[in-house]
Amino acid sequence: MDTTLIVVLVALALAVVIGGFIVFLRSRKPKEEPVYHFYCDGCKRKLKYTARQAGHAGMSPQCKKPLKFPAVPIQK
Repeated sequence: MDTTLIVVLVALALAVVIGGFIVFLRSRKPKEEPVYHFYCDGCKRKLKYTARQAGHAGMSPQCKKPLKFPAVPIQK
């Protein structure tokens, strides 16, 4: 067999495997996390955050004021 043909076949097989893996990753359902809301003290905008962001620092996208996501979400 010609060396060029072998290289082309290996590259084609590799492209199929990588393409299949990418399709598999995109088809997975994202993990659903609870979403919580609170109001920014600066601009009074309603902001949402996920449970894993609770207690961490952030910034209001409107007024750019640094804030800390509430550790215990306020239930309404």
